Amino acid sequence: MLKSLPKTLREPLKIHFGEQANLFDSGLHQEKAALASAKADLLSLPEHKNLLLVAQKQLSELPLMISISVFVLLLGSQCFGGYEAARITYTISGSTGIGGVTMHGLPGNPVSDTIGNYTATVDYSWSGTVTPMKEGYTFDSASKRYDSVTAIQANQDYAARLLTFIISGSAGMGGVVMEGLPGEPVTDANGYYRADVDYGWNGTITPSMTGFSFEPASKKIRPVTHDQSYNCIGEKLSFIISGSVGMGGVVMEGLPGNPVTTEKGFYMARVEYGFSGTVTPVKKGCVFKPSKRLYNRVASDHPNDYTTRLLTFSVSGTVTYDGLPLNNVVINGLYGNPVTDKNGYYAGKVSYGWNGAVTPTKRGYSFKPGNATYESVISPKAQNFTATLLTCSISGKVISNGQALSNVVLEGFPGEPVTDSEGRYSASVNYGWSGMVVPIKEGYVFESSRRQYSNVVVGQSGQNYSGKLLSYTISGMVILERIGLGGVHVSADDGTASGRTDWQGQYSITVPYSWSGTVVPVKEGYAFDVAKQKYVDVTDNRVGQNYSAKVLRYAISGRTSSDGEPVEGILVSADNGGGASKTDASGKYEILVNHGYSGTVKLISKKYTFDVAEQRYSNVTAAKNEQNYEVTLRTFTISGSIFIGGEPIEGVSMTLDDGAGSDITNAQGYYSIRVPYGWGGVITPVKAGYRFNPPTKRYLNVTLDIDEDESERKREVSDVVGQSISEQYREAERRAVVESISAEEYREAERKAVEQSISAEEYREAERKAVVESISDQYREAKRISVEQSISDKYREAERKAAERSVSAEEYQEVELISVEQYREAEREIIEHEMFEREVSEEPIFEDSGIVTKQPIISNVPSSMERAASDHKFIDRPAGHVMLDARIVMMKREDLLNMDVEWGLSETEADIFSDSNHHGDVWIGYGRGVEFTNSLGLTLNLLERKGQASIVSSSQLLVQDGKEAEIGIGSEGHSSLARDVAVDSGDYRNRGELEEIEYGSILNITPHIGLNNEITLDFSVAIRDVVERGDNYPVAMRRVINNSMPIQDGGTVSVSGLKKLQSYSSESSAAGLGNLPLIGGLFKGKPDDSAGELVVFITVRLISDAVVGSSASPAAKQGRSERQSGSSPRREPVREDFKKELERILSLPD
Repeated sequence: MLKSLPKTLREPLKIHFGEQANLFDSGLHQEKAALASAKADLLSLPEHKNLLLVAQKQLSELPLMISISVFVLLLGSQCFGGYEAARITYTISGSTGIGGVTMHGLPGNPVSDTIGNYTATVDYSWSGTVTPMKEGYTFDSASKRYDSVTAIQANQDYAARLLTFIISGSAGMGGVVMEGLPGEPVTDANGYYRADVDYGWNGTITPSMTGFSFEPASKKIRPVTHDQSYNCIGEKLSFIISGSVGMGGVVMEGLPGNPVTTEKGFYMARVEYGFSGTVTPVKKGCVFKPSKRLYNRVASDHPNDYTTRLLTFSVSGTVTYDGLPLNNVVINGLYGNPVTDKNGYYAGKVSYGWNGAVTPTKRGYSFKPGNATYESVISPKAQNFTATLLTCSISGKVISNGQALSNVVLEGFPGEPVTDSEGRYSASVNYGWSGMVVPIKEGYVFESSRRQYSNVVVGQSGQNYSGKLLSYTISGMVILERIGLGGVHVSADDGTASGRTDWQGQYSITVPYSWSGTVVPVKEGYAFDVAKQKYVDVTDNRVGQNYSAKVLRYAISGRTSSDGEPVEGILVSADNGGGASKTDASGKYEILVNHGYSGTVKLISKKYTFDVAEQRYSNVTAAKNEQNYEVTLRTFTISGSIFIGGEPIEGVSMTLDDGAGSDITNAQGYYSIRVPYGWGGVITPVKAGYRFNPPTKRYLNVTLDIDEDESERKREVSDVVGQSISEQYREAERRAVVESISAEEYREAERKAVEQSISAEEYREAERKAVVESISDQYREAKRISVEQSISDKYREAERKAAERSVSAEEYQEVELISVEQYREAEREIIEHEMFEREVSEEPIFEDSGIVTKQPIISNVPSSMERAASDHKFIDRPAGHVMLDARIVMMKREDLLNMDVEWGLSETEADIFSDSNHHGDVWIGYGRGVEFTNSLGLTLNLLERKGQASIVSSSQLLVQDGKEAEIGIGSEGHSSLARDVAVDSGDYRNRGELEEIEYGSILNITPHIGLNNEITLDFSVAIRDVVERGDNYPVAMRRVINNSMPIQDGGTVSVSGLKKLQSYSSESSAAGLGNLPLIGGLFKGKPDDSAGELVVFITVRLISDAVVGSSASPAAKQGRSERQSGSSPRREPVREDFKKELERILSLPD
């Protein structure tokens, strides 16, 4: 307040009042002590004393603010020439309708009283905005503006409205009452509810619906200041019906699931709210009380018990001796062991389902039957007994290994009794009988081989014997590739015996005497040549019962696709010996792994990325199909900037010629276009009013991001290095561009060169010499200087990126580790490559044979030309050759199967007779190495010397890589064809016709030689067999078998089953084979019981270029220098008379 006074008055007040003046300034005007102090100080001033004493009484009764105002006025009146002045004020008042509303904007922000009235005093010409505010309320007028108040503002009223909010949510079902909310809303058919509540409302919401509980059961709502939600889930109430029936196994029919009582007779079932039904306890032989219970709309737990009573039945009968009743016979087994009365009658009670035996006993008597056995008694039973006097029964049981032994003869007893199916026997002997008893059964020995009886006067039971069955062993070995296989479970299919092979693959199992059954070898991941071996009536040891095993293999297969389309050519590789496969045109792949394989299958491609690049497999025990992968074609960006006079050009359209993409330069002249992997094409810049140099730019096989700005900076550095290069170089560069123009333009340029009396070759040579001579020295000097000088960071980066383009991702890591000298050499080659990359073309060369080839024409600096020539020599290698050494041998199938040494030399050699290579009667096998071939030759020579094989023919074929060779065995003959022919009666009659066709076998062999001299043979075997018919004419049946297999240089392939022949010994000639030149004697003899067949052995050897011919080109010889040179071929052509005679014999039926 003091601040509003004139300075002439404010300063004296501060001097005289000190802290009180400050107190006034700070607004602490409600402290009476401060007011009293201020008044005392003012009264002490002589110039104010008279005036202030007049007003002292009034000042003490006024509020502090008014007192201060009066003091100020009084003081002011003393400062303005004796005039009294007072500030004019007005009131602004009204009603808000409710109390506690703060009137922001009025002096002191007054608050409405309990009935909503407010008032405020403002100075003359006061201006401001008044805003009523109270939490939880809004007002019809959010605020009122006052400008220069010059009158009392009354009835400035506002209408207040209490805020309301929404509480809503879901109870999961309709009809739920949301208790606690205003109006207790009910959820609709979809389970939703809504309620409006006033600001500050609070309470507890509880969902309620008969038969249901909710989670959460309720929600406490604090004073509401915003919309809220409360969701809950209802669950139907359930209750327990339980109790006891006094015994186990009782079915409580009618309860959910028909529960069965426990051993102690308890039951329990849970039913839903409102359950109604009848519950009936059920068990055979029992009566329950009550018999059933009715439940109606269950709304609580129900514990209910039942009492149980068992049914009982009588077991009775009579005992007679010699047709008369026999009393005092004890009936053992019944409750209380009843005794027969004078009428020989007995009776006893048993419960429902009783099991037991009833035995009559009386000294000096035996009874027939000796006892009566009862099982599950459910009705009264009657059993009579007949007694026999003065006989003794000797009985017992014969067991073996705890099991009853039947059909054992007890020699020595009268009648020699035999044990029954339970191993029991019984013998009757006269009183005082003596004798020796011996148990006898084939295949058994007994612990008590004989038993002596003397003077038997009472019956004897428990005369038991224990027998032991004789047993025999079945033993052998399980072999995997000539090595014992451990851990194979060998067992009898009936569970009689089992065993497991040890680390040497040996096993032994024991079977009982005369056992018959099947022995089965089993090991996870393996198959066996004999899946099961049957035995009949084993009465001795069986040794040498061997099995051959092989490892099971499973396929991991699937498909690669991109956006639903198959992707071809992706390498799928499995580590740990799993092999590899490339996806075919349909995106499919398949690799084979051994049983139990664990490893990682990876996808490899420079062109694609993968959602899952590798898949881990662990313990593969079945085929893994549908192992599919989604791949994505890699894309790269081609970017750069376009300037004119150093200023960027905006709005240039950069368009790909194939429509694959486009971009428009921005304000910095920058553009960026994304292209797929391997993209090639032309980018054309277009903007009205501009020409561009070059007008287009061609890209080939884009495999990384291309930054033309970076390339331009590199070219600028290169221009600095090569600034002394002559105009001939630029002309040569232009010529390189000319060579990429159309054929018509090229021929026109060539024609003009001819018109100038210079031939095309002379023109190119002169051009090349001029370029090389003019730039070589200058370039080397400039390059030497630029290399020795410090290369800028940008130049190094440009060179590194250029180097990355010429190496693979794997090689790139090595680029950063090369030496300085290697870096400089790579730098020089990169620059040469970019300067002359268009100087290689291909000219069509027309040969006299009419075949059009392409001869490369290279123009470059000498170092690059030498490298290009070396690369071309490596690529332009002539096709290789292999020598196929074929031997046709006649031998027996069993001899072929017994050639173990040839067919299983090592793990890398396939089993020649494995199931995978067996096609009907045709068997295809191979041995990959020279060792196999040498062993084969020795074995065939040995068999031939022993008369067990005959080498019918040997021949050699020189075959080019990728070309097909054919070996034919057979001749021509007639075959019967059946036709239906119409006859006059309207029926059809079958008529036979003859057709001349070829019989025998044709082998088509195509070798493929890899870069590392690995050999793969594609086989196709076509067989036309002869089947005899009743009309004496044969019928031909054709089969075709295809196969492919890898083989080493010097390895041998065998094909058997091509033609069956009858072998003979020394007393007759074999169907004309005795007439064969040179070897006819091999086929003269006496026929035996076994049939032979023709087997073809084909040895494959790589042939060096020197052997093929000295006319091969130097490049071809250099390309083959690394190949192994095989032995020179032995050319031993088969004589013509031999071939004709062999064809005639082979055409005969078997």
